[in-house]
Parts: sequence; C-alpha cells; structure tokens
Amino acid sequence: KYRIVSGHCRYTAFKVLKRSRIPCIINNNLTEAQALILNLGENLHRRNLNIMQESIALERLKMAGLSVSDVAYELGKSSTWVGIRYMLLELPEPIRKAAASGLINQSQIRQIYNLKDVQKQIEAAKKIKDAKVRGEKVPHIKPIGAVKRNILRTKVRDKEDIFWMQDHIQQ
Repeated sequence: KYRIVSGHCRYTAFKVLKRSRIPCIINNNLTEAQALILNLGENLHRRNLNIMQESIALERLKMAGLSVSDVAYELGKSSTWVGIRYMLLELPEPIRKAAASGLINQSQIRQIYNLKDVQKQIEAAKKIKDAKVRGEKVPHIKPIGAVKRNILRTKVRDKEDIFWMQDHIQQ
C-alpha cells in the first residue's frame, strides 16, 4: 500500500533491530516527479557520488519532463550544475566513463558537448584523457564557428528586457 521515498537506511536499521514500529511521515499527495526529487535530494546530500552517478539519477527527472531550471530549483542546485549533468547524459559512453573516473571535468564536458559531432567529441575527450595521463597541460577545446566576443561592449536593452530581468532577479 505504501512505498518508501526517503529514509531507506533508517528503515533497514529498524528492520535489523526488529522493531515493530517505525516513525514516519505519510504523504499521499506526492506526484511521481516530487517523489523522485525527494529521493534524489536525500541521496545527493548523503552520498559522495561521481558526476556520472548524479547524471543517471537526474535522468529519471529529465525523462519525466522536468526542465533544468525546475530540477535546479527543487534540488537547491544551480542551473549550471544540473545542465552539465543533462549534457553528460547525451554524450557517448566513452566520454561518460571518462567523466565518471574524474578524467574529464565539468567545463570540459560543456566544451565537448558543444562540438555536436560525435566523432569530434570522442577525439576531444581522448586528447584530454591522454594529456592528463601524461601529466601535460590539458588542451582547451573550441567549438567550430566560435566567435570571439568583446565582453566590454554593452548591449542596448529595451524596456521589456529590463522588466523581464528585474522580475527574474526578484524570483
């Protein structure tokens, strides 16, 4: 009739101690997505997971149709944190394994993801792994067609943009 959403370790401890009653909170109004978020939030705070394990956990939320910003808000993480893990889910298996082992970091995942061509993604990951293994400086990967921007140049905004930004900041 009921299922455990969070507190699996506590439940196991009570079973080992052969307790007949376990204090708990019963919530009949959780959606599947809310249950997934509660469970994932507990696991992220309790365990030391690698980036691939975190990505796999987020995959269920992605498949449930939750956006990066929705997941970030619910888990109390940044959109960048969630976005990188969503990107990793779309990369080829060799790159996922390299990220899980710590050979490819978050900024490199973004760089590789932006290449779009699978063969170029695999080649870039191989260059990064080889450089790390040899103890050399890791190459920076530039996406094809990357344009150098002048970050000092300001962009003229209209009133709608400014009001939208103010609302966004307040939220």
